Amino acid sequence: PVQDMIDKILNFLPNIFAAAVIGFVGWLVAKILRGLTTSVLASTGVDRWGMRAGIKSSTSLSSMGGLIVFILVFVPSLIAALNALGVEAISGPATAMLEKMMNAIPNIISAGVILAMTYFVARFVAMTMSLILNGAGFDELPSKLGFSLDESVQPSIIVGKVILFFAMLFATVEAAGMLGFEQIGDVVTMFIEFAGQVVLGAIILVVGFWLANLAHDTI
Repeated sequence: PVQDMIDKILNFLPNIFAAAVIGFVGWLVAKILRGLTTSVLASTGVDRWGMRAGIKSSTSLSSMGGLIVFILVFVPSLIAALNALGVEAISGPATAMLEKMMNAIPNIISAGVILAMTYFVARFVAMTMSLILNGAGFDELPSKLGFSLDESVQPSIIVGKVILFFAMLFATVEAAGMLGFEQIGDVVTMFIEFAGQVVLGAIILVVGFWLANLAHDTI
């Protein structure tokens, strides 16, 4: 029995060696590509765009891009290393889990792109709308309606933030759908409907208050 066990170990050593080589080479290549990707992205100035968008320097876009490249390169090599072991009890579940992760990565990237693009576009639209409303005298509307607001509170900026908020909510629903989180999408959709009703109710109250003041002044 001891000799049989030794023979099995000796027969299994080539598989272990092959798995170790594949895993090490994959890790080395992934590390090199991660460094190259991070350097290239940093040289293009994407980190400055991220800082303008409110992303902290500790989580720069260049480092995030390098991490994504590292995962995309290292995970397939890890799957190949597990398959090289030839132990189905170990490689089977681990390979299935890693394959699910690899299949989910495109959806995760797509969801991230949707959120990022929506944020930049909605932020531009919100800033533009705030400037237009400010130039049209929208900030003076509360005082004309009889509301007393703090000077630091500008209605035009509030409208821009509301636009950005709802745009990100819609993008969150789409991103959750791509990731397969239908329940999260349903919850956000219900919240959007509720928030829309609240906004509509607030508009009705403002119009009613304005009409009441107008009737009061007229009488």
